[in-house]
Amino acid sequence: MQSAKYNKLALTLAEVLEYKPGIAACFENLGTILQNEGNYDLALSNFLKSLSLCEETGNKTGIAGCLNNIGAIHFYLKNYEKTLEYWGQSLSMEKKSGNTKRIAVMLNNIGVVYEKQKDFDKALEHHHESLKFREEAGDKAGIAQSNQNIAIIYARREKFQEAINYFEKSLEMRKQLGDKRGVSQTTGNIGLLYLEWAEYQRKKDIPLNIFTAKYQKAKNYIEESLKIAKDINAKNEIKYAYLNLSEIYEKQNNPDEALRYYKLYSSIKDTLFTEESSGKIAEMDAKYQVEKAKSEKEALEKDKALQGASLKLQRIIIWSAAGGIVLLAVFVFFIYRSNKQKQVVNIQLEQKNASIKKAGEEIKEKSKEITDSIRYAQQIQKAILPGDEQIKKLLPNSFVLFKPHSIVSGDFYWITERDGKIIFTASDCTGHGVPGAFMSVLCTSLLNEAVNEKGITKPNEIFYEVRKGIINSLKQTGETGEQQDGMDSVLCALDMKSKTIEFVCANNPLYLIRGWELIESEKDKQPVGFLTVEQKPFKNQELKLQKDDTIYLFSDGYCDQFGGPNDKRFMKKRFKELLLSLQPKSMEEQKEILDKTIEEWKGDREQTDDILIIGVRFA
Repeated sequence: MQSAKYNKLALTLAEVLEYKPGIAACFENLGTILQNEGNYDLALSNFLKSLSLCEETGNKTGIAGCLNNIGAIHFYLKNYEKTLEYWGQSLSMEKKSGNTKRIAVMLNNIGVVYEKQKDFDKALEHHHESLKFREEAGDKAGIAQSNQNIAIIYARREKFQEAINYFEKSLEMRKQLGDKRGVSQTTGNIGLLYLEWAEYQRKKDIPLNIFTAKYQKAKNYIEESLKIAKDINAKNEIKYAYLNLSEIYEKQNNPDEALRYYKLYSSIKDTLFTEESSGKIAEMDAKYQVEKAKSEKEALEKDKALQGASLKLQRIIIWSAAGGIVLLAVFVFFIYRSNKQKQVVNIQLEQKNASIKKAGEEIKEKSKEITDSIRYAQQIQKAILPGDEQIKKLLPNSFVLFKPHSIVSGDFYWITERDGKIIFTASDCTGHGVPGAFMSVLCTSLLNEAVNEKGITKPNEIFYEVRKGIINSLKQTGETGEQQDGMDSVLCALDMKSKTIEFVCANNPLYLIRGWELIESEKDKQPVGFLTVEQKPFKNQELKLQKDDTIYLFSDGYCDQFGGPNDKRFMKKRFKELLLSLQPKSMEEQKEILDKTIEEWKGDREQTDDILIIGVRFA
């Protein structure tokens, strides 16, 4: 899978740079990918590694999230008591933090476990409490989930109309959010509800035509759920759809189709769940507990050693200070011994010089190691960026001007082709250097997952998926002090057959030059990432292309560059005038002039930020 590949590259980058928050995020992201694929033993391995790093760095939000993920693995394996243990720990941590959104998540999860244990009163209590928190937080995706789970409880209590009402609320919300997995789950649950309702009516001697119609409704909903699940390779949803279709065909007296779907169900179930996987999970869980105890013991011993070293250092400082005072007194009161004292001082200076030289060499060596690591990270980042050949194949009349501020960059560009559309972006991640580079690799991975794996081609829906992935990967909740990373970006989907381009702008605009007029697009005033105020859907814009139209996507680095005779920013006004003046030129000439202009403007000053400009002309 592309998402796993890019996450592994992001992990390598974070490890090279010893960027522990990034390492933890990558392990968790890989765990989530493996979990969605049904590879539970490897998923748990990654979640446990992430948990250890979060504990090491004192990341309480990360710890709570990892406990939630580990509980989820046990949930999928029907180890419900173990699930409640981990999720109970996570809920306790979230309540201490006071984060209503994450408290709601844990209440919801625990409600699901109680529902599986058939303790419907406790399940309904937890789901309604979760829904209350989610409504307070304005968490639309969470509201959809809670509505669905409440519907399931009402269905178990044979209150079918109430269940339908809550399911419909959930389905409509998830369609608005573009949540395909959620749409598949809710659609499948509606189908299952109709199946249960039909069975209930059959046993109550309801007329044949009424409950047989519900069998058909159940079949229609579950077939739709299966279609969506296959599109996004959601194996758990595929598994349950096969099982439910098998049961429906059995009720409709179609044994051949019932058997066919049951075989499909059995095949995918065997792939997802084996005794070997369960054994590995139990072994790793126990190993983690042992390693945790060992780490705590070592940390305690290390603290004792450090305390001893600290006391020793204090004694050395005290005696050194006393020695210095005595030495000064001897120097003042015994001036006749000045020559001898000078010799002593000279010896000490020589020793100090030798120590300073040695320290300087060590610093130089360490600096070289760090630089080498960052240069290796640069190679990883270069491997992820599209090559010139790929860009020219998909966008023949184009250029990319890319000038990182440091060895590695927070700006990145990306391009792919899917379902007859060429999808490309120019993006500016939070920060430059190491943190920016890590974010660029993470965002590249999320873009690949959204487009190449889930098949999403609408720009606003792609941004929704990437935003969700960033928030989940970095555990963004709005708490003070947590990472608020994200990206400002313009993403385009070009349909060459219809000569149209759909695009979405997150904090950055798109420029269109038609004739001698520069048109600046609207932009959503929100990043792709966490937003402390209400997060709104991204707005899709569409443009019917004309001959010689030229578009530009860019980060803010070019306009923010200081320079010129008065050491001012280049600014957007000057940038727009420059782009208009370049229209008679070819795209390659435009790139050269843009590069030369900003270098001359900068002069001998330091580059302010990463610089990225993409230009595309349409014939």
